Amino acid sequence: MCYKHNMKKIDTRTLKQEVQEQIRYQAVRLRKAGKKYKEIGELLGVSYSSACEWCKAYEREGIKGIKALVVEGAPSLVVAA
Repeated sequence: MCYKHNMKKIDTRTLKQEVQEQIRYQAVRLRKAGKKYKEIGELLGVSYSSACEWCKAYEREGIKGIKALVVEGAPSLVVAA
């Protein structure tokens, strides 16, 4: 019996940068192995669109295309007294 379809999707934005990159690179390896985007999403627990986006970014930019972006928060509005 297969339970893949009941698996909850991962919000990769909540993961550490290095873990995000590992998942993205795994998606690329699966695509190179002939897997469809839907299969990749199911195997990795991510959405079809994320798998597709990562693989297309890799095709365009290579490894640089799947590097996790470091996002800094908004500057503090607290003024020192």
